[in-house]
Amino acid sequence: METKEKRTPSRSATRRRTHRQAELVACSLCLRVLRSAGWVEARDLIRGLRTFEHEAVPRLRPALCDHCEQTLRARRGRPQEQLAA
Repeated sequence: METKEKRTPSRSATRRRTHRQAELVACSLCLRVLRSAGWVEARDLIRGLRTFEHEAVPRLRPALCDHCEQTLRARRGRPQEQLAA
């Protein structure tokens, strides 16, 4: 009977997996982060995932959360306010 050797992942595979896990989508305006449950405060996510203990620094991809996108759309829909001279 042949025994299968357990193979340890290569460094590059480990780096790729760590990189994937450390990639986060963050709102460019309010800095909340997108998780499966929705947009959460960055400090809560950092504490929950303990990203400060990871070897790799999390990468942030820019986005707009639903609230900030709605706010921007509402502002763009209003006429420009006149500035006092």
